[in-house]
Amino acid sequence: MNNESSDEIPVLDALSNLGGYIKWCTPSVLPHQRKVSNIYKSDISVSAGFLGSYVDNTGVFKEAHKKAARVYGADKTLFSVNGTTGSNFVVLRMLTLEYESPQILVARNIHHSILHAAEWLGIKFRFIKSSYDPQFESLIPPKPEDVLDTLNNYPESNAVIISSPTYSGLAAKIDDIVKVVKNFDKEIKVIVDEAWGSHLHFSDELPKSAMQAGADISVQSTHKQGGSLQQTGMIHWKEKYVNSELMYEAFREYATTSPSYHLLASLDAVRAYMKKNGHEAVESLIKKAEYFKDLLGKRLIPPPQGYG
Repeated sequence: MNNESSDEIPVLDALSNLGGYIKWCTPSVLPHQRKVSNIYKSDISVSAGFLGSYVDNTGVFKEAHKKAARVYGADKTLFSVNGTTGSNFVVLRMLTLEYESPQILVARNIHHSILHAAEWLGIKFRFIKSSYDPQFESLIPPKPEDVLDTLNNYPESNAVIISSPTYSGLAAKIDDIVKVVKNFDKEIKVIVDEAWGSHLHFSDELPKSAMQAGADISVQSTHKQGGSLQQTGMIHWKEKYVNSELMYEAFREYATTSPSYHLLASLDAVRAYMKKNGHEAVESLIKKAEYFKDLLGKRLIPPPQGYG
């Protein structure tokens, strides 16, 4: 006999009863950005052809992508409703469309989606020399000289992929890595998994964003540090060494044909907000982080031996 109550809706009930839950991480929805009203009423699909096509990059979606590219310092931008995980598959698929049998160099702490995509698509990958910091218990992003050493060992490589910032909050010297790679072979693409760095473009106090540092492609999880709804992200690229038609073709292969327009609207809204208020918002965030750090430094209990 099934004693389960017929009116239980586990996920809906859990979300409706969060109470005083305070989000310390994702999604980082900004409280003052514009939001879609009446979610259920406005939940439409691709059948609303008058809006254009997200997958084919037409209509309002094309316009939103163009605006985002300008704000984030790219030549071209595409929205993702599959996070950076889905974006990584798109980018690596683009490489297979350009090269018959591509090879990539990746950092040891690269996101698993890149390794899975490489395995799935038949892309050879080699690891860049990495170092480990026992104090942070974390892999350190590769240094430019580490990248150059690996390129010398595998000169046939087509792309270098770096995670920056890492999940530990460590940023690579992307501008120096770009110089090393382009001096070695300008056709080798520098791709940055910038999942945690969509806020970098809006501050002079933080490391440069991948686009500012000269990377060819960056993928961002805008829902993490950028203010959009969970699951959303962006793909940015410069056209000098990236074939946009191949990127669009790869995107059409992997993008869902039934995207949530609410998620796409969230990305469009945060783009507009960050264009107007981005520097002020990130500056406020930095000040809060510094204040929090000062409080931790003044704690009464001394840190363990060797720490702090």
